[in-house]
Amino acid sequence: VDWLVGALSALNDACGKKVAREMHGWLLQSEGQKTNRELVCVLVGAGLLSLSAGEYTVELLRLMDGGRGVQAVEFVVTVLQQVLIDKRHIGTQDCVALLDALSKIAGASRGKPPEAI
Repeated sequence: VDWLVGALSALNDACGKKVAREMHGWLLQSEGQKTNRELVCVLVGAGLLSLSAGEYTVELLRLMDGGRGVQAVEFVVTVLQQVLIDKRHIGTQDCVALLDALSKIAGASRGKPPEAI
């Protein structure tokens, strides 16, 4: 997997970020892979997927549905824990919309936020 991600990253650099755009599109249209934790973490770590404001982030926010999409909330928490805290691939400025949504979900839960948060 590492060599494949390395090759995709090199292609992305050589092709003016076209590979990253294609990855965003593919991920958005792929229901099964859209919330694949391992895949998303690897792509974010390689710089092939952004968690800042963009179509993928908007889709994650839609799936979280203000906290009603529990699986999506758990997915986002797990991904952010890995790429933001554990591996430090990104900074908080790279995922502001997601952090803001999680904060609102936690605040709206009136003392008992979802377990993942």
